[in-house]
Amino acid sequence: MNIKIDKYEKTGKNKYRIYLNNGEIIDTYDNVILNNELLIKKEIDQTLYQKIIEETNIEEYYIMC
Repeated sequence: MNIKIDKYEKTGKNKYRIYLNNGEIIDTYDNVILNNELLIKKEIDQTLYQKIIEETNIEEYYIMC
């Protein structure tokens, strides 16, 4: 099942909120958006969704260090 991206919202210096059509919201970073070409891809599948979550967690750990 593919999920569509409804909109983006900038929430911080390098942080964005992605609103999905299933009602879910992902808070992530500009690097994750660019690395996965999410500006071009308006649909994400389950594999890409998991990758976005993992990369977001890695960015958060990096920033905390």
